[in-house]
Amino acid sequence: MDSQFVKVLAYGGLFLSDMNIKDISDIKGLESSSSTTKRPGVNLMRFGTINFFAFFLASFAGSLALNFIGLTLSLVLVGVLVLVLHIFIARILLKSLLKQGSLKLIGKSKLGVSVYEIDDQTANALAVGFWKYFGYIIVSTGLIGLLNELEFSEIINHEDNHIRQMHNLTLMMPWMLSLIVVLSVVQIALNTPIILVFAYVAIMSIGLILSLTLSRNIETLADSTSDPAALSSALMKMEEHNRTLRKVKNRATGSRWRLFSTHPRSSERPKKPSKIKHVSVAGIYVSFLVIIGVAIRIIIYSEFNSFLLVFTISLIITVTILGSGFVVIEYLFIYNLMGALSKRFGVKSFDSINALNGTIAFFIVSAIPTITGMTNLVIMYVFVFSSIVVAVIVTALGTKPFKKGILASVLAWFVNSGIIIIASLLLIQINLLGA
Repeated sequence: MDSQFVKVLAYGGLFLSDMNIKDISDIKGLESSSSTTKRPGVNLMRFGTINFFAFFLASFAGSLALNFIGLTLSLVLVGVLVLVLHIFIARILLKSLLKQGSLKLIGKSKLGVSVYEIDDQTANALAVGFWKYFGYIIVSTGLIGLLNELEFSEIINHEDNHIRQMHNLTLMMPWMLSLIVVLSVVQIALNTPIILVFAYVAIMSIGLILSLTLSRNIETLADSTSDPAALSSALMKMEEHNRTLRKVKNRATGSRWRLFSTHPRSSERPKKPSKIKHVSVAGIYVSFLVIIGVAIRIIIYSEFNSFLLVFTISLIITVTILGSGFVVIEYLFIYNLMGALSKRFGVKSFDSINALNGTIAFFIVSAIPTITGMTNLVIMYVFVFSSIVVAVIVTALGTKPFKKGILASVLAWFVNSGIIIIASLLLIQINLLGA
């Protein structure tokens, strides 16, 4: 079983990390060379491999720890290692390229993030890391030579927004949850290969589509700009330049590939971002993964029949829709409560996106025991408590002064937890009355 888990964990890391490098990895016939003047996209793609190595190494470590600490705790280990390794590998790669002379510092963004130029003909820019203290921005020589000063400034602002709003972390959390679902399915279906194959393909296919939808929404959120016309002009120039350079149709904007694109069409950007839409998409993703893990256990541990199949499909659809709505309500509640408490304690710079990230983090961490079928109450309580701690910290990030931001976040999530507990107790009583 060890070898099977090693393979699944490794391939899971490969699959999930690939979603982050989709746009720059579709260049055909990449060549390896020691020269900094490589084929378009090769130098930039190095930064796209950060997630691959982070997921691969963390997954391998998790597979080795499986027999010692169990599935649930090994997955926690993988999750922590992914975050740590992402930061570590990103820093190592940066220092290595600076030493080689392939990279050079050209300034700071408005957020205070270091901006580096890399020798690459592709017109592109990308944000690396989760927060301004653990991140940097990479721009290509092709981008610098293509845009005017105002257009270039708006592209940097877009990447600034990715880092300020912790989009890499927001995307990585659902990817980790996808990996948890797959491993849970593997664990309970090792002796039923047909169900295993079906479950793996179904979950990862739908999960991929949902994650790419989430990615497109994140790009829209990052498009918030002071000069929409300049950003739109920059995006159109970049698209045309890269299409000409690669001599292929740009899949990220073609209507045929829209469902599988990581970015919205350049012709549609920028547009006013909808945080409610974004949180509903994130809610659908999280709710779907939670209920699919539960539903597969119901099918495997019950006598299979057509009624059970219809029931589980209905359950998946219902919980996914209701769960999405619940996540939206949670986000609005935390956001408004944090807004009120921020005014009360004199907290500045509170951003609604942090309330969103905190809400997503809360649901993902607290959902792990449910997905893995954990029945140990102590461990379940530890996960619930940990989810609140993570949500408190993420919600408070970026607030000034940070101590007051943490205080406001603690109070907000304390009130929120109390409401959830009361609602749960009421539901239990209603269920008992019905019985």
